[in-house]
Amino acid sequence: MRVVHCAPALLITAGCSHAAPPVAPAPTPQPPPSAERRAPSPAILRLEELERSGSQLLSLASSLFDSLGPRLTGSPGLRNAQDFIIAQYASWGIDARRVDYGTWRSWRRGVTHVDLVAPRVRSLEATMLAWSPGTNGRE
Repeated sequence: MRVVHCAPALLITAGCSHAAPPVAPAPTPQPPPSAERRAPSPAILRLEELERSGSQLLSLASSLFDSLGPRLTGSPGLRNAQDFIIAQYASWGIDARRVDYGTWRSWRRGVTHVDLVAPRVRSLEATMLAWSPGTNGRE
């Protein structure tokens, strides 16, 4: 076996004249045979059955994601989502109430419009980041 030493600077600039032996690719992992697969637990089977037989998941997700929208801490959207969940729990006979864990200033994403004025005039796409500082009324 022949050992070749190369200085690091030579490796960076010129490379080493002796290539390393090729490395075989790693074997592709294969799924275990079906005999080794475990059957789902009874709890998982029951959850799947409930989801198929009358789940409210899609309607609840639609209300939370599509109708109520973003829920930043201290925002009107968060308050609306909390009110929705409390009302939903009440309709199921579950007692729920809002417990505030801090005092937060309200924040709402407004309209964002950005124009490049030099070297060419053009409108730019932009999104204001959550909790960005205000402009003190300047536009």
